Amino acid sequence: TGHEVFTTVYDISHGVVNAGIISFLVVTRETTLVHIAYVEVVLCVLFLFFKVVIAHKKKWVKPFMPGLVGNFSFFNGTALYYTVATSVPLTLGAILANAEWAV
Repeated sequence: TGHEVFTTVYDISHGVVNAGIISFLVVTRETTLVHIAYVEVVLCVLFLFFKVVIAHKKKWVKPFMPGLVGNFSFFNGTALYYTVATSVPLTLGAILANAEWAV
């Protein structure tokens, strides 16, 4: 469908830009992990913005917009119940798994 090529080029360019900027900062300045984290966040937000704009301009999202923004699922009690019933145990399991390594 052409989306694979876009995703591959996007991911490679994101990785190259990310590695290049961080390498430049580490070599030319006294860089801390906090600076690297800021660069990561800014680049991820910037590349996400580019991805959303490109997908919107190519009209890849248009067929899915009614389902994404056209309904409000809080009024569907059955779907809401199953979503909460599935997410609560998964969330508790993730918290316990993380706590196991944090202790």
